[in-house]
Amino acid sequence: MYQVKRPFSCELVPIRTLKYHVRQWGTPKKDHPSLLMVHGWMDVGASFQFVVDALKQDRHVIAPDWRGFGLTDSGGADQFWFPDYLADLDALIDHFHSHAPIDLVGHSMGGNVVMMYAGIRPERVRRLINLEGFGLAQSKPSQAPKRYADWMDQTKKLHRGEFNLKTYLTVEAVAQRLMKTNPRLSLDKAQWLAQHWAQVDDKGEWRILGEAAHKVTSANIYRLEEVLACFERITAPTLSVHASDDSKSKWWSDSYSLKEYLERNRTCTEYIKPSTERLWTHVASRSTDCIGSIDRKFFVAHAMKSYDALIVGAGAAGLFCAGVAAQLGLNVLIIDHSSKVAEKIRISGGGRSNFTNRDMDVRAPHKHFLSDNPQFCRSALSKYTPADFIELVQRYGIAFHEKHKGQLFCDGSSDELIQMLLRECDNTSLGGHVYRWQACQLKNLRYHEGDSNFYEADTDQGVVKASCVVIATGGLSIPQIGATDLGYRLAKQFDIRVVSTRPALVPLTFDGPQWSMYSELSGIALPVQIETGLGQSRMSFDEDLLFTHKGLSGPAVLQISSYWKEATSIFINLSPELNIQQALFEAKQNSRKKVVNEVSSWLPSRLAAAWCQSVADCQQKNIDQVSDKTLTQLALGLSRWQLTPTGTEGYKKAEVTAGGIDTRDLSQQTMESRQPGLYFIGEVVDITGWLGGYNFQWAWASAFACAQGLAARFKPL
Repeated sequence: MYQVKRPFSCELVPIRTLKYHVRQWGTPKKDHPSLLMVHGWMDVGASFQFVVDALKQDRHVIAPDWRGFGLTDSGGADQFWFPDYLADLDALIDHFHSHAPIDLVGHSMGGNVVMMYAGIRPERVRRLINLEGFGLAQSKPSQAPKRYADWMDQTKKLHRGEFNLKTYLTVEAVAQRLMKTNPRLSLDKAQWLAQHWAQVDDKGEWRILGEAAHKVTSANIYRLEEVLACFERITAPTLSVHASDDSKSKWWSDSYSLKEYLERNRTCTEYIKPSTERLWTHVASRSTDCIGSIDRKFFVAHAMKSYDALIVGAGAAGLFCAGVAAQLGLNVLIIDHSSKVAEKIRISGGGRSNFTNRDMDVRAPHKHFLSDNPQFCRSALSKYTPADFIELVQRYGIAFHEKHKGQLFCDGSSDELIQMLLRECDNTSLGGHVYRWQACQLKNLRYHEGDSNFYEADTDQGVVKASCVVIATGGLSIPQIGATDLGYRLAKQFDIRVVSTRPALVPLTFDGPQWSMYSELSGIALPVQIETGLGQSRMSFDEDLLFTHKGLSGPAVLQISSYWKEATSIFINLSPELNIQQALFEAKQNSRKKVVNEVSSWLPSRLAAAWCQSVADCQQKNIDQVSDKTLTQLALGLSRWQLTPTGTEGYKKAEVTAGGIDTRDLSQQTMESRQPGLYFIGEVVDITGWLGGYNFQWAWASAFACAQGLAARFKPL
């Protein structure tokens, strides 16, 4: 009998409503993906023992028995639905390998499952091998009535016992049955596998470990358009293996050809490799040399893939740049260390995304931005304006509204924008293509100079070659959603200057005696005028202010924080629509109310009380009893409240990062740096917009300029 080379262990894993029987070889290894193998119809996970024994590397391998096969129960089902296998696979990956993308191998039916899954959850798959997962012949809606009728008839037969699987008197008979179906399966392997493919029942007979319900025709016709839509979203390098003797024609004859199968896989499969031997019904009979070669060449020493551009960062700027570049005919790979795409878009604007600002002055757009060189952004912002992005949003039927001062928000969820950007990446009629690898970390980047200059990137999913690299990694703000300093480190690696970074659009903090009387005012909000700086550097905003437990926030403070310098003051007019001194003097002539009551008619009562407490004679006295000097002092404090923040709430609460890649080292037309073929776009650049959609507009505009520059590089006019 066959001698196992690599021992296995088995466990029952709770997957949805079932206890899944799962076989494992080896142990999980840090920073090395596990390999999950799924079998085909009327097979079991044990068949992969021969494959595992042939692997050239010692790695963690997982092989479950599908529901209703092997030792995984069916839950009493009399019908098996294909979507259940997708959900089961998703849950298995959750259980065994949720932290990073996994390698998948699927045989026959399992090949169909992993191909569909890789398009539905592209961010979860690192490498993909499809072993003769051919799928089915294309169906027509007109076939549905008969299909439903067949399904109902066969379900009745199942319950009458007409579909019961054949039993065998001995395990040797089971082995002979396996060899009859699979002539290349040797006797020793057949004898070993028979003990896992069948089991003795209470009558002493060997019963195949497969539910009879698997023989019932599915009620659903095969919807090829849905399948291909999933295939088109596959981003993992994909290998399809089929038999050199075209065994598929044995099952489908002329209704579904090998040529048609290859065409289906054209958009997603890296290369098709016929095996040197026929692939039989069970994976157990596959050539061990072939499998070892696949393991070595595909998973380990996978050939370097080449792209026109590698984009690092799948946020607003990165996704938009990828879509525009692909629509201009480029092949683009976009990678991100996070498994989530465009997370900053998702959380912005309270989940509705303030995606642009229609009030931006296209003749002088730079006045809405700060930078060591704010003029730099004029070119990109003038070429791709808010009106351009609004037209795109309208083209996709996304409803939106203006909330305040030109700020545009989605009526629904910000996910609509994310899906729009993803669909733009799929809109590649000119022959370009966007591949997306998530979660996939960039480990190293090298530049090769010679007859054909190119970059070589080491990633979690292998080595990548690209003519150009676009850095769209964002800034340091909101580290809890994955912000890192990668973009700045890459700039320094290639001697690109970086302007010192700091949190921007961020709440300000206060402490000490000057703040003690206001520390209990958390939750109070009011419109103010706020300013900082002197002379030409003076900046002011008319916005709402919010008191917090730590200090001040709200749109007014977020705006001014971008301009505030450490150890300098800010000035706040708490009632900008009112001449406070004149109003106090008029009240003195016409009222006998207490000062605090008069001030409360203009300001929130708690804030009025705190202010009146800070000025002598204003807390208890009636206003007609207070001197003009005291009222003038109160008016000056309310209209020009001077405060010196002790700091900010930092990158954790900052909406953006000020500073970044020095614009002196970038082209304002294309965003290319002085390092040939290296581009920087979006928040990573030293361009910071006002609150209200300006930073997203910079993301769109800089990405558009970059994509146009990339296209001109490859296809000059």
